[in-house]
Amino acid sequence: PAMMLRSEDSGDSWKVIDLTACAGMILDVRFLTPKTGFVAAASPSEEGKGEARILRTNDGGKSWKVVYASGRPQENCWKMSWPSNKTGYATVQSYDPDPAKSKRVIIKTTNGGTSWKELALVEDKKAQEFGIGFADDKRGWVGTRVGGFETRDGGKTWKKAEFGIGVNKIRIVKKTGGGKAGFAIGLDVHRLDF
Repeated sequence: PAMMLRSEDSGDSWKVIDLTACAGMILDVRFLTPKTGFVAAASPSEEGKGEARILRTNDGGKSWKVVYASGRPQENCWKMSWPSNKTGYATVQSYDPDPAKSKRVIIKTTNGGTSWKELALVEDKKAQEFGIGFADDKRGWVGTRVGGFETRDGGKTWKKAEFGIGVNKIRIVKKTGGGKAGFAIGLDVHRLDF
């Protein structure tokens, strides 16, 4: 359902925010500040029927604006990753059964989510996208049904990455003493230290 909860008192109380006026389902949420936030969504509530959408609020969820719409049916925005407050990425998941429509894309913003641009990921009908995670503005990973993909140039080019299939969550954490670790969770759990 296109509803989310917001707390302004460290979780002691919660308020429901209804987004059904601009989305049918919400799949991910990220706030950069208490006022500026985004949801990864789809237009109707029936999976595989609507277009992919990103919604933005600048007033803590009182009002929302569609800042990305794929314009193609049978898609949704599944997961987001924000390596900085200016640069964000999201996966666009397709349910279109047409074998001629095998192009898979992600979307990217470089202006804090005001506008989004599609970038080619791979041309493979079976590569349905799930999780996405970026260590910084350039290096990131996408999990799909057929395996993972990595970019080191902000999504301009992608190569296969061995971290399992069906990866739905990718999280990057700072390690004590320096460096980072990436965790990819799908059918298996994988770790990458860098």
